[in-house]
Amino acid sequence: MTNHPAGVTFDYWNTLIAVGGGPHRENRVGAWVACLGRHGVSVQREHVAAAMEQQAGVLDERWRAGEHYPPGQVIADTAAALGVRDQSVVDELSAAQNDAVRRSPFQLASGVVGALRRLRSAGVRIGVVCDVGVTPSSVLRDHLERHDVLGYFDAFAFSDEVGVYKPDGGIFRAALDVMGVAPDVAAHVGDLRRTDVKGADAMGMTSVRYAGLHDDADHEEPEAQHVIDHHDQLPEVLGIPT
Repeated sequence: MTNHPAGVTFDYWNTLIAVGGGPHRENRVGAWVACLGRHGVSVQREHVAAAMEQQAGVLDERWRAGEHYPPGQVIADTAAALGVRDQSVVDELSAAQNDAVRRSPFQLASGVVGALRRLRSAGVRIGVVCDVGVTPSSVLRDHLERHDVLGYFDAFAFSDEVGVYKPDGGIFRAALDVMGVAPDVAAHVGDLRRTDVKGADAMGMTSVRYAGLHDDADHEEPEAQHVIDHHDQLPEVLGIPT
């Protein structure tokens, strides 16, 4: 009989993979300018960047309000702000942006591989529970595959596939159901108190806040049961045997 969780879910950004990925924002802008140019639409880079920034603000507001705003709609609304409404062009913009993000050198958080190996060797089921932004889950999976860690995960619950954001319990249940693990014998690891910690606590999961890439200082939201700053610490706080 073990005392460690039967399943562990992970947030994606700033938990498994660092948000900072080099020039990916500039690459996105450049991809849009090039794509629009092929369709005879002349637009300055700063105008594209401003439209993306404005829509990112809208996305953030809706995310905080729990109003699902899928990546495809974000792209369409950004294009509309630039006067582009032809769906075929919008689809090309989306593909061009996704290709640019795929080429971005996002890096794994330090210690992730070792932690995943320890969990797997202990028979723990592993999942991802992620609120996506403007980048769809297909691209996020590609980055996990590029780092050779995709195969460690038994289940994925991305907001663009599930239709809700954390802390809504539906997105946690979507992963746990596939993993075949009840919430009271599961843990969730993430960097944000409002979404990761609050959502896990409400589900009855063990909450772990990872502060190694982003130390969330939102003290109006609950603190996790465990706080770690390196993934090497995760097996120990969860009682995983050495």
